[in-house]
Amino acid sequence: MSAYQIGFDAGAIQATRNEVVELPRGKAVKFEASHGGEIHVAGGTVWLTRFGDLVDYILCEGDSMRIEGRGPVVISALREASLSIMRAVR
Repeated sequence: MSAYQIGFDAGAIQATRNEVVELPRGKAVKFEASHGGEIHVAGGTVWLTRFGDLVDYILCEGDSMRIEGRGPVVISALREASLSIMRAVR
């Protein structure tokens, strides 16, 4: 099973620019990175995968990650999670 399938179903939340997302365990959020941005995990644990990156990432409470480049990003909650998605505006 690929990372895109883990926790990602028809009920996935679509993130918009600069928002706080509350994810129940097993749910996912997907967004299109067009000019980079940053993810900050305020609580919980998430699995982040992005198009063109051979590495997946596990982020825990307090972790942040810059998103460079373009393409889809999928974040799945391994535990109930709260995160901020800040997308750059150009």
